[in-house]
Amino acid sequence: CKFLSDRYPQHSAKISTQLLGSLPPQKEAPLPESGSNIMTLFSCSRVAPEKRVELCLKTAAAIAEAYPFKKIKWIHVGGGPLMPRLRIKTTQTDMLPPNLSIELRGPLPNSEVHKIYQNEPIHWFMLLSTTEGLPIAITEAMSYGIPVITTDVGGNSEIVTPETGILLPSDFNPKQIAGEIQPYIIDNDAYMQMRASAYSQWQNSFNANTLRHMFANSIRQLL
Repeated sequence: CKFLSDRYPQHSAKISTQLLGSLPPQKEAPLPESGSNIMTLFSCSRVAPEKRVELCLKTAAAIAEAYPFKKIKWIHVGGGPLMPRLRIKTTQTDMLPPNLSIELRGPLPNSEVHKIYQNEPIHWFMLLSTTEGLPIAITEAMSYGIPVITTDVGGNSEIVTPETGILLPSDFNPKQIAGEIQPYIIDNDAYMQMRASAYSQWQNSFNANTLRHMFANSIRQLL
C-alpha cells in the first residue's frame, strides 16, 4: 500500500489495505495440562529454503537440551523440495536429544491441520522464515489461542507482539528461544495469559467473519 501510494501519489486516496484474516475455529483447542512434562511445538509450511524448517528442528532440539526434564514433541505439516534432507536430519538420533520426538506428517489439507489444533494440545506454533507477507498460518494458530514463535520479517510483527508470542530477529541462535520461553514454563499463569492474548489479538484484528464483511462493504460503496 505504501509502495503504491508513494509511486502514484495522485491516486493515494484510492489505495488502501484490507486484511482477510482467517475463519473462526469450529471447535476449541484442548488446553495443555498445567504441570505436564510434555511440550508440543507445531509448525506448518512448505519445506523450502525461505521457510527454514530445518531451523525449527534445531530450535526444538535446543529446547529439549535446555529442559531435559520435559518431553519435547515437534510436529511439522508440509512438504517441499527440502523434505528428503529434513527426513535425514530427523533420523540422526545420535545428534538429537533423547527427550525430543519428531513427527513429519507431510502435506495435509487445511481441514486436517485444523483437526490437529482441535484434538492435540499445542503449546507453541513456530514459523522461522527469512521472508513473509502476513501468514495465514499464524492467524489460524492464534485463532486457537496458541502463542507464536516467529521471526520479525514481513508483516509478522503486525500480529505477533510480546503479549501474543516471541518475535525474533531473522538471524538468531536457536538456544535464544529456550531462554525466551523459560518464564512461561515456570509460570503457567503467564503462559495462559499469553494464550488469551493470542486469541484476543486474532478476534479483534484477524477474524475473517468481520474483516470480509468490511471488505465487501467497502467494495459495495464504490458501486
